[in-house]
Amino acid sequence: MRETFQRRPENFSFHYRRGLHCLKEEQLAAAAENFRQAIVFNPNFADVHNYLGVACGEMEHWDEAIAAFQRALEVNADYPVARLNLAFILAAAGRDKEAIDELRAVLAREPDNQAALTKLEELQAPKRDKSRVQGESRVQ
Repeated sequence: MRETFQRRPENFSFHYRRGLHCLKEEQLAAAAENFRQAIVFNPNFADVHNYLGVACGEMEHWDEAIAAFQRALEVNADYPVARLNLAFILAAAGRDKEAIDELRAVLAREPDNQAALTKLEELQAPKRDKSRVQGESRVQ
């Protein structure tokens, strides 16, 4: 009976597993849609929001990705992967100050998190003037 129920496309497990498969196959739009469907059945499962954020982030749908990671953290405030993902997406969206705040929150719990340390260092490094860099010529 359980096996029959799990095969029905109207349940959480079906859409969640299908979303993971699509994400692995880089079928990002299909993955996102399956995660959205899974959320309808179980909106209080932080992982599904996190994976929706990953799929949306890969498609550069920054606002939806940010919202998904924030929702994952509303469901589980102690979810370091979602917080780190949120920080990276905020940085990708050009929201560096918010990204730095999230990275500091990750590092408060995991001081040795290399990904967070590296990204924080990158975001806090002095910015070079890109137009100047592009206009520089090399003299040999």
